[in-house]
Amino acid sequence: MYAKVFRKSFQFKPLLRRDLNVLQTICRHKSRSRSDDKTTAATALHVLGNGSEANASSVCLSVDHKLYLFNCGEGLQRLVPQYNLKLTKCQNLFITSNNWSRVSGISGLLLTQLDSGVKHFSIHSIDSEKLFDFISFFDHKLDTNLFKLIDYRLQDMKLFNDKSVKINAVIIDSDDKNVTTIAYFCNIGAKSGQLLLDKCFHLNIPRHLLPKLLSRESVVLENGVRIDCSQVLTPEEPEQCVVIIDCPSEQFLSCILQNKEFTHNLHNNKHLIECVVHMTPECVITSSAYQLLIREFSDETKHLVLNEENPNFGLFSLHRTQYQLNSLDTKVFPLINERIETKKEIKYKLLNENRNLIECQTGLQYVLRPPIEKGLSLKSLELVNLKFLKEDALKDHELGEREGLEECIRELKVKQHLLEKSQNQVNGNEDNYPEIVFLGTTSAQPTANRNVSSILVNISKESALLLDCGEDTSGQLLRFYGSTHMQTIYANMKAIFVSHMHTDHHMGLIRLIKNHYKYTNQSIVVFIPPLVIVWLRRYNQQFEDISSQYVSYSTTKLKNIEINQLLKELRLKAVEAIPVIHCLDSFGVVLETEDNKKIVYSGDAEPSDQLIERGRNCHLLIHEATQDDSLVPLARDQFHSTVSEAIQVGRKMNANFTILTHFSTRYAKMPLIPDIEHNSHDFGIAYDFMRVTIPSLNRLPLLLSPLRCLYSSHLLKLKNLMNINIMSGCGVPIDGVFVFKGWVYIRGAVSTANHWYSVNGLSFPKISCTSSQEINSWDMKVLPKPLVLFLFG
Repeated sequence: MYAKVFRKSFQFKPLLRRDLNVLQTICRHKSRSRSDDKTTAATALHVLGNGSEANASSVCLSVDHKLYLFNCGEGLQRLVPQYNLKLTKCQNLFITSNNWSRVSGISGLLLTQLDSGVKHFSIHSIDSEKLFDFISFFDHKLDTNLFKLIDYRLQDMKLFNDKSVKINAVIIDSDDKNVTTIAYFCNIGAKSGQLLLDKCFHLNIPRHLLPKLLSRESVVLENGVRIDCSQVLTPEEPEQCVVIIDCPSEQFLSCILQNKEFTHNLHNNKHLIECVVHMTPECVITSSAYQLLIREFSDETKHLVLNEENPNFGLFSLHRTQYQLNSLDTKVFPLINERIETKKEIKYKLLNENRNLIECQTGLQYVLRPPIEKGLSLKSLELVNLKFLKEDALKDHELGEREGLEECIRELKVKQHLLEKSQNQVNGNEDNYPEIVFLGTTSAQPTANRNVSSILVNISKESALLLDCGEDTSGQLLRFYGSTHMQTIYANMKAIFVSHMHTDHHMGLIRLIKNHYKYTNQSIVVFIPPLVIVWLRRYNQQFEDISSQYVSYSTTKLKNIEINQLLKELRLKAVEAIPVIHCLDSFGVVLETEDNKKIVYSGDAEPSDQLIERGRNCHLLIHEATQDDSLVPLARDQFHSTVSEAIQVGRKMNANFTILTHFSTRYAKMPLIPDIEHNSHDFGIAYDFMRVTIPSLNRLPLLLSPLRCLYSSHLLKLKNLMNINIMSGCGVPIDGVFVFKGWVYIRGAVSTANHWYSVNGLSFPKISCTSSQEINSWDMKVLPKPLVLFLFG
C-alpha cells in the first residue's frame, strides 16, 4: 500500500511535500496503534478438538496474532499447525476441568514450547501446582521457571487482562465438591476505526486535520469541501464476548444455573456474547433442563457444541500420507478407516440449517472480526476433501510430479505380482497371525505424519498385546480401525507392555486403561516400570481412582509363572523382559507364540548383547533406529541406536527380518538408509498404520526404492545436513546450516569443548556462542576464516 502511495505522490509533483507529510503522520499513527491498540482484524474462535472420541474438547481464541488455548487433550500439538496456527503464539493455557481428557496433552505441549524457545507460558486452573507436578513427573526439563502456575482457588481476582482480551474465570463446584469446572467469559475490547490511506491521499487531506478525523470529527478543507470521518475511517467495532462452559452431567447443570458469579457475568455480558462453547455430553445438551440455560442467552448467540457425537476426523495430513503409501502397497498400507466428511456435507450441516446450535467439526472457525467475515467459516476445512487428498497424494508441492515415480511404481507392481505368485506356490494360504500394526513410529514428539511409539501385536483373532503407548495411541487405534470396531479391539487387548519410563512411550496409558474399561467393563494387565506404577498411584490419589481398571506388574520382576493364565488368554508360550541400555529400568521384550513364532522388540536401546542372545533366531526383530549413521556420537550420548546399528543387531541375532522404527523427528518422511544397504532384503522401515504378518515381511524391502523416489526432496535435505561430518566424535543435533560470505553458521545444541569439524570436506575450527547477536560484538579480524559458528538452540 505504501508503494502505491509513493507512486501517486510522484504523479502530483506540486503536492509531493504535503503528501510525504501526510504519509509520515499516518505512519506514526499506525506505529502507535500497533503498540497501544493490540486488537487487530484477525479475531476468531478455532475448534481444535470437537469433543469426539478422537479429538478431546479444546478451542483456541486468536486475537491480535496471539493464541489463547482452552484445554489440551492428547494429540492437540499435531492438530494446531494443520490449521495454520502457531503454538509459539500461545503463552496462556486455560483449563476448564482437571479431567484427564482436558489436560492429557499438556506435557507434550510444554515440551514443544520449550523447544520452540517460548520464554513465558502460564497455566490457569485450579490445583495447578498439583497438576503441573503430575504431568512433569518424568521430565526434569519441565522443572523450570518458564512456566507460571495460576491457581484460581488461591486468588481473589480471577481476571486475566493483557490488553488484547479480558478473560474472567468462574469456578463452579458440584454440591458435594467432588466435581469442579471453570467457565470463562472472554471479552475482546472495542476496536477504533483505522485510517484508509488511499482515501486520505485521494481527498488531499492536509496533515494538521488528521488528528481530528482520528477523533471521529468532521473537517473542512481549504476549498470548502467537508470531509466526514466516516469517509476515511473504517467503522468502529464494538466489544465482543465469547463464553466457554464445561458441563459434565445434567446433575451439574443446576450448579451452573445457581452460581451467582456465573449468572452475574452472563447478564452483564448478554448483549455482547457472540458465541458460547458447550463442552457437554449429547444426552445433557438435548435435555429440557439444558435448554433453560441456552435460553438465558440472546436469540442471536451461536452455540458451538463439543461432544462425543461429533465426527472423529481431524488430521487430514494422515490421510494424505496414507494415500501415498497405499499407492505403493495396498496390503501393507491399508487406507485409514476414519470417515472423511466432504466439504459439501460439512457446509450443509453447519450453514444451511436455520439454527443456533451447531455440531462442530474439528477445524471449524467462528470469525468475530472483521464484520464482513463474521460467522462460521469453512476456510480451514477446505482441505477436508477426499478427491483432493487422493489427487494431491503423489505430487510434490515444490517439484510438481516426482520424477520417475510412476515408472518406479509400475516396476514395484510387477515385483509384487511375482512375489505373490511364488508365495502362493510355496505356502498356499497365508498365515494371518501374528499381525503387527504400527501406531506410532517417531521419537520424543509427534509430527504431522508420525505419532510417538506404539505397536499393536494381534497374536490371534481374539488376543492382542500393545507394546508401548505414547500420547494419543487411543486416537491412532480409532483412526486405523474405525469407531465400529472399537469394542472388538479393546476386548482383544489383554495387556500393555511399557518398555521404559520416557513419556513418549506411556503418556497414552491412562486414556487406554479408561477406554478399555469403558468398552469391556474389565481391568487390563499392564507391564510397566516401577516409576510408572508410582505415577499411576499418584493419579489415583490426586485426580481419579482408576485402580480397579488395571492390574500392574513391574517389568523388573516379570515372571511367567505369575501370569500363566494371561499367557493362555494371549495365546503366548512366554513373555520375557530383557534389560537394555537406555534409562533406568529400560527393557526390551521377547514374545513367543503358541505356534512357535518369536517376536523381539527392543524398546529404546543401544545395541544390546543380552537382547541379541535372548532373541536369537527370531522371526521378527522390531528395533529402534533413532539416528542416521552420521550421528553415532549423538546416539551414544542419548543411549539410542543408529540405522546401521539396528540392522546389524538383527543380523547378529540371526533374525529372519528386522523392522526399523522410533525415528528422530528429523526423519519425518523417511530415514537415511546407507547406500550399501539399498539392495538388502532383510529389513524394512516402519510407518504409522503399517500392517504386516510374518509371511508379508518380504514385501517391505521392495518398497525401499519407491519410497526414496516418493520422498526424494526430503532425503535431499537430510543428505545436505549429513555432509557435516563431526571429526571429534562429538555428536550434535543440527537444526540448520547457513553459509554467508565464507562463514559457516550451524544452528544446534553442542558441547562447549573445542573441536575441529569438516563441512563438505573442508576443516573448520569451532567457536560456540549463545546467540547470533553475540557474533556482532566479536572482532572478526582476529578469528580464523572460514569458521564454523554454533548457535545454541
